Amino acid sequence: LFGAYYRKKSHSFNNYVMTILSYSYNSVRLREYASDSHLTKRNREMITTWTCRYRDPACIQFALERLRQWQQSESYLVVPNQQTVLTCAALRTGNQTD
Repeated sequence: LFGAYYRKKSHSFNNYVMTILSYSYNSVRLREYASDSHLTKRNREMITTWTCRYRDPACIQFALERLRQWQQSESYLVVPNQQTVLTCAALRTGNQTD
């Protein structure tokens, strides 16, 4: 009885968090550029952490793409500010070939 109640509340909370994050996410995006300010890079790092933690499809897809690029070429480098979160997201959601 209580499990269904909490799952419904948890789903509502997840939707609420993703709605809030989507505004920030749309302003900074996931790709980092040399011209980005320090504040933009730090915001991107925090937003990426939370969007991937809540399994946002765009974040997960971005993480998997970066992981696959790194596997194909060891000279490919993931942006240091995003290494941890993208690696965790890719490994959390990827399959055996990833």
